[in-house]
Amino acid sequence: MSAIDSILPTGMFFREAWDFKSREGTVLVPTLVRGGHPLTLTNEAQLGTTTQGTIMRGLEYWDITNNNDMNFTASNFTIFMRIKRQGLGALMYLLNRRDAGVDGFSLELTAGNLLQLTTYQAPAASQSTNNDTALATDDETYTVAVTYTTATTTSAFYLNGVADGGAATHIDPGDTAATTTYIGAEDATPVNGFTGVIELVAIYDGVATAAEILLMHKGIIPNVVTGVAGNRIRHYLVDEGKGVTLDNRGQTAATDGTYGTNGGTLEWDWLNAKLACLSLDGVNDYAVSAANVVDMSGALSWVLVTKIKTTHDSLGTDFRLWTAFIGLGDQMLFEYDGYANNRLEFTTRVAGGAYNSAYYAQVTTIGEYAVFVGTISGSNVGQLYLNGRIGTQSSVDAFTPVLTTFHMSSDSAGAEVNPSAHIFCGLIDGVLDHGQAHTLSRRLDQKYSLGIGI
Repeated sequence: MSAIDSILPTGMFFREAWDFKSREGTVLVPTLVRGGHPLTLTNEAQLGTTTQGTIMRGLEYWDITNNNDMNFTASNFTIFMRIKRQGLGALMYLLNRRDAGVDGFSLELTAGNLLQLTTYQAPAASQSTNNDTALATDDETYTVAVTYTTATTTSAFYLNGVADGGAATHIDPGDTAATTTYIGAEDATPVNGFTGVIELVAIYDGVATAAEILLMHKGIIPNVVTGVAGNRIRHYLVDEGKGVTLDNRGQTAATDGTYGTNGGTLEWDWLNAKLACLSLDGVNDYAVSAANVVDMSGALSWVLVTKIKTTHDSLGTDFRLWTAFIGLGDQMLFEYDGYANNRLEFTTRVAGGAYNSAYYAQVTTIGEYAVFVGTISGSNVGQLYLNGRIGTQSSVDAFTPVLTTFHMSSDSAGAEVNPSAHIFCGLIDGVLDHGQAHTLSRRLDQKYSLGIGI
């Protein structure tokens, strides 16, 4: 038996167990079980650490240099952020890109707690527009977005995925090709620094549609948006601790962001412990085993410890948390059904495309830790648990393959990627009952200091 088996009921053991703080170099996540099978990180998949963003006290900022890809002179752009603000009634900069204070643009929170986009053009011209609804509650998570359309020189604001004002005429931003961008402050002094927590920043060189903004609010950051050219040129997962580096997950090869301060201290705001995780951008990143090596046969249970990175709500597509695959007619999977059902499903598929699922109601809060447990008996009865609570049981279809290719966070083709930050995943020989599933969930909550309180 392996050491990790000690958290299981007596006599049960893990067939596979992946803890994402374990690695070989930077590309493999080795199993914790002797004779188990490693997962290979694919595309931009990385190993990161879960936090809840960086705490900003008005003295800290992130600066991004060498970023000519963000020179939005007479061009469209979209800025999307997830934040928690603290300190009502003060002017605070969320993002500022201005050439010596003359050319460029800035996104701010005003003294009236409104969003404000200001565009600047030499020699001294500037124009501002605001959203309609105040961000009036401290320590509440907001998603904010602004788009700028150069053909009409107008802006549009979105608050929590819903259109919220704008459309007033701007002047086009002047040339900022050699300018540093500041996140969380006006400049390196810093002036009018943001107080609160910044969790995510995504920047596009196109105008996102209302549907695309809503998708971002729900936790899926598209690779491209509608408009010219619409590329996701910058994407910072600030809720994954990277020391003093702000890791760019966008489409350009430009430099990352760097932490700066004028008397402040960098402090990652993590819910409880700072945990190793699988870091995904939700586009085409995943981890995968070698072909046909992971045993999914017979009566088994599985467990997944993760940090939810999407609201799992009416996304209009499926998002896989894992897939055990041998062919389109034989696969087992755990996914969010983002169509009519809007629920988490543990599913087996058989020849001809038939399938049945054990399921659980949707998870609705980004940033929550969760422990999922699923079981399938020898008589093909499936069961799904969330944080020790039981979902709806189902008679699932027969699953015939012995050895599968295991995809973490994607389907068999590397699509339908769920960006949640996985911390631990294991396959267990045998079927846990409800009490055992609850006990295992509680032990994992304690082991990783998740703070769920199971």
